Amino acid sequence: MATGKQMQAVATENAARRGLGNVETRVCDASALPFADGSFDAVLCRFGFMFFPDVSAATREFARVAKRGARICAAVWGEPQKNPWATTMMGTIARHVTMPAPPPGSPGLFRCATAGFMRAVFAESGLRDVSEEEVSADMDHDTPERYWEFMNDIAAPVVAGLAKANELTRERIRVEVLDLARRSLSNGAVRMRSTATVIVGTR
Repeated sequence: MATGKQMQAVATENAARRGLGNVETRVCDASALPFADGSFDAVLCRFGFMFFPDVSAATREFARVAKRGARICAAVWGEPQKNPWATTMMGTIARHVTMPAPPPGSPGLFRCATAGFMRAVFAESGLRDVSEEEVSADMDHDTPERYWEFMNDIAAPVVAGLAKANELTRERIRVEVLDLARRSLSNGAVRMRSTATVIVGTR
């Protein structure tokens, strides 16, 4: 799993590779941003809200640092059944490993998935003209093995679940996941559906 500093380094490298000289990266607490009121023309948050300790506090901070009339936009993952790219592996692990149920509302991949949840959070934070739209796309991986590697790299529940399994169970999980991934092969690639909710509001 990448840390904030690692993600910051990747963003800086990508900007430099594209010749962008007006990009600054900074690791911040989403619920206590180190910026003055009305600092930004727009605020974007891509797949971060579901991991914030306090979703409402983060939204209020995003609204605070946005200029009057600025747009605030976020994307969160939709409902589990609409995201087989994640549930294929996470569901397999759950069949083999007993994991304690997280407390209601605790950070997690599908914490903000309920329709209308983020719309309400935006509205309660004083944002205007709030809209919510579902967007779906295929997530492709070159091979079943690459899908396995990807999920181990990006999904904390996967890492936590596999850590609780012994070597034999981990191998059984891997075999089952690879078999399921092969069933999603299309035109030479593993193709799994992903669905997000995009929320937009005006300061």
